[in-house]
Amino acid sequence: MQRIFQNWQGWLAEGLLDLAVPMNYAREHDDRVRGWFNGWIAWEKRYKADRQMAVGIGGYLSAPEGVLAQVTRVRLHEGRARVDGVSFFSHFSPSLRPIPSAATGAAVTQPAAGAAAAAQTRPAVAPAAPVPPTQAVEPDRLDFLVRGVGHVRPAFTAPAPVPAMPWIERPTQGFIAGTVVDAGAHAVEASTIRIRRTGWFRKTRRTTTDANGWFGMTRLSPGTYHLRLEDRGGKAGRERVEVIVKAGGVSRATLVLK
Repeated sequence: MQRIFQNWQGWLAEGLLDLAVPMNYAREHDDRVRGWFNGWIAWEKRYKADRQMAVGIGGYLSAPEGVLAQVTRVRLHEGRARVDGVSFFSHFSPSLRPIPSAATGAAVTQPAAGAAAAAQTRPAVAPAAPVPPTQAVEPDRLDFLVRGVGHVRPAFTAPAPVPAMPWIERPTQGFIAGTVVDAGAHAVEASTIRIRRTGWFRKTRRTTTDANGWFGMTRLSPGTYHLRLEDRGGKAGRERVEVIVKAGGVSRATLVLK
């Protein structure tokens, strides 16, 4: 549990993600794994930055009552910290305990031999419309989420509303995205870009291109920004590219390394 393969918390804090769904797949009946689950969800509630978090529950690993117990703990507040929802894996197997299937049709009763012979002596009549066999209603594997199990209360009693995302509906910040290429229009990897808003006492931010020459910057106040390349010695180049950042928008730029 000491390795991080996806820095989703950093992506939330940086504004690259609007919603994170960490896969907290844990067996409720295993004391040790249940402790891990509790620890992770407590941490996630506190460190979701100002974005949204839906805890992923591995329903296929626990009995229905165990899944409901995990939902209850996910919804508990850690002081003022909380998550915004839950996600279940998987729709095909939302709980460990299989729900028995009902019969898909009723058996058709065959007539006795004497009745069949009598039927042959009767005048021919138009056959009646066939009556389809009665279909039993098969229990939905998700029913326990809305009906509960035994004395365990259900997770949902009404459709769950989708939480609003103010930073999308009423944005106050913008973004910059661009590429760095050489004179031959080839992507330049590991190139450092300085990004600074015009005006006095502005902070310079830096980012680095990836293998495709791409770079980006988030959480920028609206305004005019100057972009410069930085050499290996940390000195900014003379040439600059000017972009205008608008709230909720992505401003594009291409810088050429000469």
